[in-house]
Amino acid sequence: MSLLNASIHDGGSDGGYTPSMTAEGTDGFGDLRPYDKPVDFIGQAIHTTLAPNFYNDSVSFTIAPTDVGSASVIEAFSYSLIAGAYCDDGQNYYNIMSLVTSISWGGAISIKYDGSCPAPEDKTNA
Repeated sequence: MSLLNASIHDGGSDGGYTPSMTAEGTDGFGDLRPYDKPVDFIGQAIHTTLAPNFYNDSVSFTIAPTDVGSASVIEAFSYSLIAGAYCDDGQNYYNIMSLVTSISWGGAISIKYDGSCPAPEDKTNA
């Protein structure tokens, strides 16, 4: 949580990430450990897309413990905050992956992709 939250507070990989205020009253991530929930932390950031349009997207995270040492499971979801963003050409995928892959985690990382935020299509052979 600390690494992810620090990256968001620094603007993330492209400078476009801003932490959101949580229901717990903190910027970026709230600590749910005192409430005995299945996740330890919940967080959110707003990502402002690159020029020329500067749209805002919301990126949400949960971080849960595992039974493997100090490992955690981060689940992330991104959605566009502008109506009409159908087939976003991979923007929501970018919002998650550019942030997560830019962090030096200090250990192994495994990314499992469920297909809900598709990567941009390869249009070189279109």
